[in-house]
Amino acid sequence: RKMSKSLGNALDPLEIIKEYSADALRFSLIINSGQDLFISKEKFEIGRNFANKIWNASRLILMNISLSPEEKKIDLSKDIDHKKLDLPSRWIISKFYSTVHNVEDAIEHYRFSEAENLIYEFFWHNFCDWYLEITKNRFADKTTQIIAFSILEQSLRLIHPFMPYVTEELWDSIKLEDQCLTRSAWPVTHKKLISEKAEAEMQIVTELISAIRNTRAQWNIKPNEEIDCVISSSTAAELD
Repeated sequence: RKMSKSLGNALDPLEIIKEYSADALRFSLIINSGQDLFISKEKFEIGRNFANKIWNASRLILMNISLSPEEKKIDLSKDIDHKKLDLPSRWIISKFYSTVHNVEDAIEHYRFSEAENLIYEFFWHNFCDWYLEITKNRFADKTTQIIAFSILEQSLRLIHPFMPYVTEELWDSIKLEDQCLTRSAWPVTHKKLISEKAEAEMQIVTELISAIRNTRAQWNIKPNEEIDCVISSSTAAELD
């Protein structure tokens, strides 16, 4: 049934805030905007789960880095030799700046749901599911720490307009400026760091890993059981 004040079956925003948080209410309503749908309490779980993901990823990074104040201020656009970076690092930097560019375009054209989806896809799937998983066993490397911290710090700036409370709370733990996140600058898009080549190469890697995982699951191969993989390609370039 449709929600109606006269029927008394409308959701109370204050109840949603109490159960899921104000950030979850805000994020979930925006990401589902622009389409007709039945609103139920379960719709707000996406916002709550994303807030938890941001919190847990931030804790993981902050607990595993040992950067000086100067190292935390390193600018990825000019203070790092990108030619010396490995593929996952070049890829995540490229994905971040391409995301910033696409989010800006979506906001400029009032496509707020699209902007949130872009942020969600980047932070959850690209940054957490792939980059942090790939690099978590080599967090002793300073360059890895710098990139992970910088991407997190700039991601909080990107997410803040959509989830102001959790990002402001986390900002208090990592802030490099003596001001609140609300007054901090929006991330700057550095188009020179957007690499189609790195993104294409990393896509091959992620698709390959996903295919291996699916095959292991299909054949009920235990996660700790090592297997030999034979990879074939139609071109030698793809194998490089």
